[in-house]
Amino acid sequence: MSKVMKQEQLKLNQLLEEEKISSENYEMLRTAIQSKSFFSSIEDSILLNPFSKIAGFSAFALGILFVVLMAIIANLGYIHYPGFLSFHLYENKYYTVDIGRLALQCITNNLVLSLLFYLGAILAKQRSLRFVDFVGTVFLSRFPYLAAVSLHLIYVAIFPELKGIASGVSDPHRLVSVLGISFAPFVVWQCITYWFALKESSGLQGKMLWLVFLISMFLCDVLSGLASRWWVNFYS
Repeated sequence: MSKVMKQEQLKLNQLLEEEKISSENYEMLRTAIQSKSFFSSIEDSILLNPFSKIAGFSAFALGILFVVLMAIIANLGYIHYPGFLSFHLYENKYYTVDIGRLALQCITNNLVLSLLFYLGAILAKQRSLRFVDFVGTVFLSRFPYLAAVSLHLIYVAIFPELKGIASGVSDPHRLVSVLGISFAPFVVWQCITYWFALKESSGLQGKMLWLVFLISMFLCDVLSGLASRWWVNFYS
Protein backbone atom coordinates (compact mmCIF):
# COMPACT_ATOMS: atom_id res chain seq x y z
CA MET A 1 0.00 0.00 0.00
CA SER A 2 1.35 3.44 -0.95
CA LYS A 3 1.93 6.25 1.55
CA VAL A 4 -1.20 8.08 0.38
CA MET A 5 -3.31 4.93 0.75
CA LYS A 6 -1.98 4.37 4.28
CA GLN A 7 -2.93 7.91 5.22
CA GLU A 8 -6.43 7.40 3.84
CA GLN A 9 -6.77 4.17 5.82
CA LEU A 10 -5.65 5.91 9.05
CA LYS A 11 -8.20 8.69 8.51
CA LEU A 12 -10.89 6.10 7.91
CA ASN A 13 -9.97 4.27 11.13
CA GLN A 14 -10.12 7.54 13.01
CA LEU A 15 -13.58 8.31 11.65
CA LEU A 16 -14.79 4.89 12.79
CA GLU A 17 -13.28 5.31 16.26
CA GLU A 18 -14.94 8.71 16.60
CA GLU A 19 -18.22 7.11 15.46
CA LYS A 20 -18.56 9.57 12.59
CA ILE A 21 -19.27 6.73 10.16
CA SER A 22 -21.07 3.43 10.59
CA SER A 23 -19.33 0.06 10.41
CA GLU A 24 -21.14 -0.63 7.13
CA ASN A 25 -19.81 2.58 5.57
CA TYR A 26 -16.37 1.82 6.99
CA GLU A 27 -16.25 -1.56 5.23
CA MET A 28 -17.48 -0.04 1.98
CA LEU A 29 -14.84 2.72 2.06
CA ARG A 30 -12.09 0.34 3.14
CA THR A 31 -12.86 -1.92 0.17
CA ALA A 32 -12.72 1.09 -2.17
CA ILE A 33 -9.33 2.12 -0.77
CA GLN A 34 -7.93 -1.38 -1.20
CA SER A 35 -9.21 -1.54 -4.77
CA LYS A 36 -7.67 1.84 -5.51
CA SER A 37 -4.42 0.67 -3.95
CA PHE A 38 -4.31 -2.39 -6.26
CA PHE A 39 -4.67 -0.34 -9.44
CA SER A 40 -2.26 2.29 -8.17
CA SER A 41 0.36 -0.38 -7.54
CA ILE A 42 -0.03 -1.57 -11.16
CA GLU A 43 0.35 1.97 -12.48
CA ASP A 44 3.39 2.55 -10.26
CA SER A 45 5.12 -0.65 -11.40
CA ILE A 46 8.32 0.15 -13.30
CA LEU A 47 7.87 -3.07 -15.30
CA LEU A 48 4.55 -1.84 -16.67
CA ASN A 49 4.80 1.94 -16.48
CA PRO A 50 8.38 3.19 -16.22
CA PHE A 51 7.41 6.48 -17.92
CA SER A 52 6.52 8.34 -14.73
CA LYS A 53 10.08 7.71 -13.52
CA ILE A 54 12.04 7.80 -16.80
CA ALA A 55 11.20 10.48 -19.34
CA GLY A 56 12.64 12.88 -21.89
CA PHE A 57 16.15 12.28 -23.16
CA SER A 58 16.76 9.44 -20.69
CA ALA A 59 13.77 7.52 -22.05
CA PHE A 60 14.86 8.08 -25.66
CA ALA A 61 18.48 7.12 -24.93
CA LEU A 62 17.40 3.87 -23.27
CA GLY A 63 15.06 3.23 -26.20
CA ILE A 64 17.91 3.60 -28.69
CA LEU A 65 19.96 1.17 -26.61
CA PHE A 66 17.05 -1.30 -26.80
CA VAL A 67 16.98 -0.87 -30.60
CA VAL A 68 20.68 -1.70 -30.88
CA LEU A 69 20.37 -4.72 -28.60
CA MET A 70 17.30 -6.01 -30.46
CA ALA A 71 19.11 -5.67 -33.78
CA ILE A 72 22.13 -7.60 -32.50
CA ILE A 73 19.95 -10.34 -31.00
CA ALA A 74 17.88 -10.57 -34.21
CA ASN A 75 21.04 -10.99 -36.25
CA LEU A 76 22.22 -13.79 -33.97
CA GLY A 77 18.77 -15.40 -33.70
CA TYR A 78 17.83 -15.41 -37.41
CA ILE A 79 14.80 -13.16 -36.94
CA HIS A 80 13.53 -9.79 -38.13
CA TYR A 81 10.77 -7.35 -37.13
CA PRO A 82 8.17 -7.01 -39.92
CA GLY A 83 5.70 -5.28 -37.59
CA PHE A 84 5.52 -3.48 -34.28
CA LEU A 85 4.07 -6.53 -32.47
CA SER A 86 5.93 -9.33 -34.20
CA PHE A 87 9.25 -10.91 -34.88
CA HIS A 88 9.63 -13.66 -37.47
CA LEU A 89 12.22 -16.17 -38.49
CA TYR A 90 13.38 -15.30 -41.98
CA GLU A 91 12.80 -18.37 -44.12
CA ASN A 92 14.91 -17.72 -47.19
CA LYS A 93 18.67 -18.07 -47.32
CA TYR A 94 18.82 -15.39 -50.04
CA TYR A 95 17.54 -12.61 -47.78
CA THR A 96 20.11 -9.94 -47.05
CA VAL A 97 20.15 -9.44 -43.30
CA ASP A 98 22.47 -7.16 -41.37
CA ILE A 99 22.37 -5.34 -38.04
CA GLY A 100 21.85 -1.97 -39.70
CA ARG A 101 18.67 -3.05 -41.48
CA LEU A 102 17.38 -4.81 -38.40
CA ALA A 103 17.91 -1.64 -36.35
CA LEU A 104 16.16 0.38 -39.06
CA GLN A 105 13.19 -1.99 -38.88
CA CYS A 106 12.92 -1.38 -35.12
CA ILE A 107 13.21 2.39 -35.55
CA THR A 108 10.60 2.41 -38.33
CA ASN A 109 8.10 0.46 -36.22
CA ASN A 110 8.65 2.76 -33.23
CA LEU A 111 8.30 5.95 -35.26
CA VAL A 112 5.08 4.80 -36.95
CA LEU A 113 3.43 4.07 -33.59
CA SER A 114 4.78 7.31 -32.08
CA LEU A 115 3.30 9.32 -34.96
CA LEU A 116 -0.09 7.57 -34.69
CA PHE A 117 -0.24 8.18 -30.93
CA TYR A 118 0.71 11.82 -31.47
CA LEU A 119 -1.84 12.44 -34.23
CA GLY A 120 -4.51 10.62 -32.23
CA ALA A 121 -3.88 12.85 -29.22
CA ILE A 122 -4.06 15.96 -31.42
CA LEU A 123 -7.38 14.82 -32.91
CA ALA A 124 -8.60 14.24 -29.36
CA LYS A 125 -7.92 17.97 -28.84
CA GLN A 126 -5.11 17.57 -26.36
CA ARG A 127 -2.89 20.64 -26.01
CA SER A 128 0.78 21.35 -25.29
CA LEU A 129 1.90 18.10 -26.89
CA ARG A 130 5.50 17.40 -27.91
CA PHE A 131 6.23 14.72 -30.47
CA VAL A 132 9.55 13.97 -28.75
CA ASP A 133 7.63 12.81 -25.65
CA PHE A 134 5.73 10.25 -27.71
CA VAL A 135 8.92 9.06 -29.39
CA GLY A 136 10.72 8.68 -26.06
CA THR A 137 7.96 6.69 -24.37
CA VAL A 138 7.35 4.39 -27.36
CA PHE A 139 11.05 3.64 -27.81
CA LEU A 140 11.39 2.93 -24.08
CA SER A 141 8.26 0.76 -24.05
CA ARG A 142 9.95 -1.88 -26.23
CA PHE A 143 11.70 -3.61 -23.32
CA PRO A 144 9.15 -6.48 -23.12
CA TYR A 145 10.09 -7.50 -26.66
CA LEU A 146 13.75 -7.11 -25.84
CA ALA A 147 13.13 -9.75 -23.16
CA ALA A 148 11.17 -11.87 -25.67
CA VAL A 149 13.89 -11.92 -28.33
CA SER A 150 16.50 -12.60 -25.66
CA LEU A 151 14.47 -15.70 -24.76
CA HIS A 152 14.33 -16.58 -28.45
CA LEU A 153 18.13 -16.43 -28.61
CA ILE A 154 18.25 -19.01 -25.82
CA TYR A 155 15.84 -21.18 -27.82
CA VAL A 156 18.15 -20.99 -30.83
CA ALA A 157 21.00 -22.29 -28.69
CA ILE A 158 18.86 -25.13 -27.31
CA PHE A 159 17.07 -26.01 -30.58
CA PRO A 160 19.53 -25.86 -33.51
CA GLU A 161 16.62 -26.77 -35.82
CA LEU A 162 15.59 -23.11 -35.76
CA LYS A 163 18.72 -22.28 -37.73
CA GLY A 164 17.50 -24.68 -40.39
CA ILE A 165 14.35 -22.65 -40.90
CA ALA A 166 16.36 -19.48 -41.40
CA SER A 167 18.63 -21.05 -43.98
CA GLY A 168 15.83 -22.88 -45.81
CA VAL A 169 17.16 -26.33 -44.90
CA SER A 170 14.30 -27.66 -42.77
CA ASP A 171 10.88 -26.62 -41.52
CA PRO A 172 9.88 -28.01 -38.09
CA HIS A 173 6.53 -26.20 -37.84
CA ARG A 174 5.46 -28.09 -34.72
CA LEU A 175 8.51 -26.85 -32.83
CA VAL A 176 7.85 -23.27 -33.92
CA SER A 177 4.20 -23.51 -32.83
CA VAL A 178 5.14 -24.80 -29.39
CA LEU A 179 7.75 -22.11 -28.89
CA GLY A 180 5.35 -19.44 -30.14
CA ILE A 181 2.96 -20.11 -27.26
CA SER A 182 5.64 -19.15 -24.75
CA PHE A 183 5.85 -15.68 -26.27
CA ALA A 184 2.14 -14.87 -25.72
CA PRO A 185 2.73 -13.26 -22.27
CA PHE A 186 5.30 -10.96 -23.83
CA VAL A 187 2.72 -9.75 -26.36
CA VAL A 188 0.32 -8.89 -23.53
CA TRP A 189 3.12 -7.22 -21.57
CA GLN A 190 4.12 -5.21 -24.64
CA CYS A 191 0.54 -4.01 -25.22
CA ILE A 192 0.32 -2.85 -21.59
CA THR A 193 3.52 -0.80 -21.85
CA TYR A 194 2.26 0.72 -25.11
CA TRP A 195 -0.97 1.72 -23.35
CA PHE A 196 0.91 3.43 -20.54
CA ALA A 197 3.23 5.07 -23.09
CA LEU A 198 0.21 6.72 -24.73
CA LYS A 199 -1.38 7.61 -21.39
CA GLU A 200 1.73 9.30 -20.01
CA SER A 201 2.75 11.14 -23.18
CA SER A 202 -0.72 12.35 -24.19
CA GLY A 203 -2.51 12.95 -20.90
CA LEU A 204 -5.60 11.23 -22.31
CA GLN A 205 -8.07 9.62 -19.94
CA GLY A 206 -11.07 7.31 -20.02
CA LYS A 207 -12.85 6.36 -23.23
CA MET A 208 -10.81 8.72 -25.43
CA LEU A 209 -7.59 7.09 -24.22
CA TRP A 210 -8.88 3.64 -25.19
CA LEU A 211 -10.25 4.87 -28.51
CA VAL A 212 -6.97 6.46 -29.60
CA PHE A 213 -5.02 3.44 -28.35
CA LEU A 214 -7.09 0.81 -30.18
CA ILE A 215 -7.26 2.75 -33.45
CA SER A 216 -3.52 3.47 -33.35
CA MET A 217 -2.67 -0.16 -32.67
CA PHE A 218 -4.84 -1.33 -35.57
CA LEU A 219 -3.39 1.19 -38.02
CA CYS A 220 0.16 0.54 -36.86
CA ASP A 221 -0.23 -3.17 -37.50
CA VAL A 222 -0.85 -2.32 -41.17
CA LEU A 223 1.37 0.70 -41.66
CA SER A 224 4.45 -0.54 -39.84
CA GLY A 225 4.57 -3.63 -42.08
CA LEU A 226 4.23 -1.51 -45.22
CA ALA A 227 6.80 1.00 -43.99
CA SER A 228 9.23 -1.76 -43.11
CA ARG A 229 8.99 -3.29 -46.59
CA TRP A 230 9.19 0.03 -48.43
CA TRP A 231 11.69 1.98 -46.35
CA VAL A 232 13.94 -0.78 -45.03
CA ASN A 233 13.69 -2.81 -48.26
CA PHE A 234 14.44 -5.83 -46.11
CA TYR A 235 13.72 -8.45 -48.71
CA SER A 236 16.17 -7.27 -51.37
